[in-house]
Amino acid sequence: MMSEIKQHIVLNFLPLTEQEFSFTVFRRLVQHQEKKWSDDIKRYNLPRNHGDTDNFTSYWVSFNQFENSESFTIEANTNNFLTEWYIHSLLLQMVSQQPSLIQYNHKSDFNELRTYFEIERFNEGVRTIWLEPYYLKKNHKFGFLIGFRFFLIKNQPFNKRVQQLSFSLDNDGRSNKNFHIDCFNYFKRFIGNFNNAINPISNNISISSSSFEPIESDLLATKIYEFGNGKTSNSQFNGIMSNGPFQEVSNNLQYVFLFREAEKPLMIELMKALNGDKYNTFNGLEKFKLPRITPRENLVAIRISEFSDEEIERAIAEIPKQGNRIVISVFPRNEERFYYSLKNRCLKDNILLQVVHNETILNEYIFKWSVSSIGLQIFSKLGGTPWLVKSNQQKTLMIGVGHSQSRNPNTNQIQRFYAYSVLVESTGKFVSIKPLANHSDKSEYLNEIASNVGALIEENQSYSKIVFHLPYKIKQEEIDIIKKAIQEKNNAVEVTLIRINDSSKFLGFNTLQNSLAPYESTYAALSFHEFLVWTEGLNFHSPNANKRYAHPLLIEFLYPKGKEVNHSEYLQEILNLSGANFRGFNAKALPVSLFYPKLISEFNKNFNDFNLEQVITDNNKPWFL
Repeated sequence: MMSEIKQHIVLNFLPLTEQEFSFTVFRRLVQHQEKKWSDDIKRYNLPRNHGDTDNFTSYWVSFNQFENSESFTIEANTNNFLTEWYIHSLLLQMVSQQPSLIQYNHKSDFNELRTYFEIERFNEGVRTIWLEPYYLKKNHKFGFLIGFRFFLIKNQPFNKRVQQLSFSLDNDGRSNKNFHIDCFNYFKRFIGNFNNAINPISNNISISSSSFEPIESDLLATKIYEFGNGKTSNSQFNGIMSNGPFQEVSNNLQYVFLFREAEKPLMIELMKALNGDKYNTFNGLEKFKLPRITPRENLVAIRISEFSDEEIERAIAEIPKQGNRIVISVFPRNEERFYYSLKNRCLKDNILLQVVHNETILNEYIFKWSVSSIGLQIFSKLGGTPWLVKSNQQKTLMIGVGHSQSRNPNTNQIQRFYAYSVLVESTGKFVSIKPLANHSDKSEYLNEIASNVGALIEENQSYSKIVFHLPYKIKQEEIDIIKKAIQEKNNAVEVTLIRINDSSKFLGFNTLQNSLAPYESTYAALSFHEFLVWTEGLNFHSPNANKRYAHPLLIEFLYPKGKEVNHSEYLQEILNLSGANFRGFNAKALPVSLFYPKLISEFNKNFNDFNLEQVITDNNKPWFL
């Protein structure tokens, strides 16, 4: 079936019409320990002499003459980053001369060369198109990435109307299955107006206005899920309902309901829904091989009078101390401090907690479709494994690394570094959470990470491959520390470090499908060590868009980078882990090695914001779901 799939993926990239060009800069050698001067003078590596391809040195560079600088003419391919800055400056020059193009004033720390253009203004906010210079290494082309962003006006509420203006929801308030079409048409209209206004951006350089850049793509294997009794399915929900979970929870389970008297009717509705007595969309906890919630048999009700720390302490004292138990609590969404205080306190005593907000139960449509995911979270927190993803890499351990920082509220200076890891197998099986570091000094923080990573390797001798999934790019210094710590413990283990960026600025359009959406499991190379992977997309069995699909993940191999790396093997594992999310059915956008640390990071941040103790310790159950 997959071999018959035909795709033609074009990237949201507009190449320059001319790729071989030169330009003149002003430069001056960098002196010892000199700091950056200004946004107009940046630091780049350049050859000392024309035609020198080996002897590069660090220079301060500007497009305008500055103190003790000399002029120097370079080719476009001498330093790709400098050329990106150059074509960005050409764009800004031309835009400044065109009153018909309105720049939107937004500066991003992560995309400093991105230029936003105001397209439409609404009471709720502003629709913008952005252009960002980019060198597409795979195709050896300079050009501009193009994207869409909706900016919410300050003090405006985030609501359905905002999501519609952002192309997230359609006019009926449902997930926008025409997302790719809407973006494509919006880009095309802008490009037409833009082309008339400012092309060419210099005497011999224009931005292509005819078409987006085609990029070579291929397909990974689709995800197959394993359930009870060795049964398989390509659907998580149908697989559970038909075959039961992959691994059950031990018996003697107690449900502890924690609520105010005002929430008692909602607790009753929740109990009915979890028992499968309310909606035909969910057949009840028994499908997870969990017992029904039955008053006077396995249900303990604890009432609180208010949302206070004192009431939390009183409730904790009443929770049964023995056996497998989980607290299920209902309260309003705006009681944030109570939620994080309760979560924090339960973590200290290793008590599992499931929270459902009043608003979820009161909204019939939302509750009807979310109750199955609530049941899934309860089952998974109790230590059950609902499903695994079939994998050929049985001896591979994925270490998803997350980090957070606490800052001084007055100076905004970092006071403390926290790092932790979520360990999962290549099948998506959750192994544990491990703290990696908790320190105030950056150098000590790195040493502490190295020491604890080494201990992880000693504990997991059964794995022949250990793959780190990082949400950010780390310095060579940090890579060397981690490599050294691992090699000291086990020289035989194969170590790989991969960065996974989920806030990808890339968007692909499949021009052979009416929806313009690529198929799920598509991947494409941007360079030798950078790839895009579509963890969501069209289904091979029914190639019609049924929701808004996420942008592709940007995958960058940090170590090793040699030709011996089987990239598609690692990309397959990342795709597989996107199907192992036990927080909800059909939650496929992010691999759990990235998603789970994100959830923990959010808890860390809120614990810090509410002045609560950092209590994330070794744990072999996914309490954070």
